[in-house]
Amino acid sequence: MSKWGNSEREHWTDMVVTSIAAMYTKNAAGVFTTSAGILLKLTDNILDNPTEEKYREIRLRNNTIKEKLLKCEPVLQALEGMGWNRRVVEMEEKMFWDRPAKDLERLRLGKTEVVKYLTLIKERSEADPKEKERKEREEVMKKVEHDKVARAESRKGQNTPSGRVSTSSAAAITSKPHSTM
Repeated sequence: MSKWGNSEREHWTDMVVTSIAAMYTKNAAGVFTTSAGILLKLTDNILDNPTEEKYREIRLRNNTIKEKLLKCEPVLQALEGMGWNRRVVEMEEKMFWDRPAKDLERLRLGKTEVVKYLTLIKERSEADPKEKERKEREEVMKKVEHDKVARAESRKGQNTPSGRVSTSSAAAITSKPHSTM
């Protein structure tokens, strides 16, 4: 026999699946990825520490929560489907996870759905030649910048305070005989 009534389980399962799918389809990949990362962290905190009270509350006015988690619509519906309850406490809107242990399955389902869409985003970015090209350009630019810094540091050791190569350095460079092998 199931721990839940079929209609209750079907309701929250549908809520979790559809709201996370909507988060994925209604938002840019970067917005979804950022929000999903926070959602996974909140979920993992409870799954790893189910009795730890500090992980069972989300302050909705917290800057990170506002700017990164809540930017991804409809994340609040996903949280509610996963078992979070929204309440106002001391004039502050918060979400609480105050469910029995049997409801950890709701969090696991939400985590599975989020990971599924994160995997899709990763696969698409790896398959997209423009994304691959962009990543390669980023790597080249990092190498160029690193090389530029290294050259500047090496010049600092040879330069005088005036910014010119000293005559003794120039003489040492030009007076060295070329070795023949």
